[in-house]
Amino acid sequence: QSDLFAAPSQTFLNGLQDPCDSRFINDNPNRVANCAADGVPTTVEVNGVSEPFTNIPASGIRGLNGSNPLLEPEVSDSWTAGAIFQPVFAPGLSFSVDYYNIEIENVIFSLAPQTIINQCYDNPSGIDNQFCNSIFRRADGTFQGQNDRQLGGTTINLDVGPDDRSFISGPFNFANQRTSGIDFDLNYNRDLGAVAVSFRGLLAYVIERDNFTDIDDPSFINQQLLELGDPEFSGSIIAGLDFGVPRITYNLRYIGETFINTFETFNELQGRPPENPDFSFPIEYPETFYHSLRLDLEPDAGTSFYVGVDNLLDTIPPLGLDGTGSGSAAYDNFGRFFYAGARFNF
Repeated sequence: QSDLFAAPSQTFLNGLQDPCDSRFINDNPNRVANCAADGVPTTVEVNGVSEPFTNIPASGIRGLNGSNPLLEPEVSDSWTAGAIFQPVFAPGLSFSVDYYNIEIENVIFSLAPQTIINQCYDNPSGIDNQFCNSIFRRADGTFQGQNDRQLGGTTINLDVGPDDRSFISGPFNFANQRTSGIDFDLNYNRDLGAVAVSFRGLLAYVIERDNFTDIDDPSFINQQLLELGDPEFSGSIIAGLDFGVPRITYNLRYIGETFINTFETFNELQGRPPENPDFSFPIEYPETFYHSLRLDLEPDAGTSFYVGVDNLLDTIPPLGLDGTGSGSAAYDNFGRFFYAGARFNF
């Protein structure tokens, strides 16, 4: 709802490079035709002399940062395959494997104002596009939210009304996302008489997680996999022994290695060399394990007591993380934590 109907807020674009300016109009083969179709003049009069059109603001141009009511739904193609194994020779044992492959097209993604302006006039299909619908000019070629203009060595002030804006910066439909992986689930539950055994192990293996958010090159991959918050492997184990009155539960949580900065910082991708292989040492956050224990006592149906410890080994987040930032929330920042309690039913 916020992408469609959020109230806009005022923003500014500093350092505008107008694609229809004669200095930049030949930087893309579609600009001449698209600027003409939008009514942008090719010349400007300076001290009584006609010169090639230039649009150089002396200050930032005003615009809006908000929603986009013209957004279209994102489209997803996905397929999954799975199998469950329950061997007769091992009662209580089951093992499942699930493969998934998901591709999302027309993904909603926000763009910077300069990019929106460029995309309007660089579009090979003309100016009837979602980007030009978010740009507003005056008849003289300047932008509605533009306060001034440099011409002939002087600054000319322009009238800007309270509702005038140069652009609406917000979300657009253009990006793609792709991910695939395999999930493993191992379960064992068996009552052995004196003790009931329970075990569940989960392992997630992510094969790929790629974003295609470069509007100028739709095939350009921005790899998300192996970056903070997106390890290749993660998993957990929950194991329990139930002796009737006491019940012991052990929990293990595993987070695989991830790179300290983006994947592209340290690795080659699509033939592109690493962006900065010496960015840091070490280059990865190490794999992390968290262990927890809990003891439950239920002397009768209406009474229970429990005591436990989370993060038994007092594992702290990897160096440089506090467990609160984006992607790092998976790491425990409380340290070893003891608790106890009781429940009574009346």
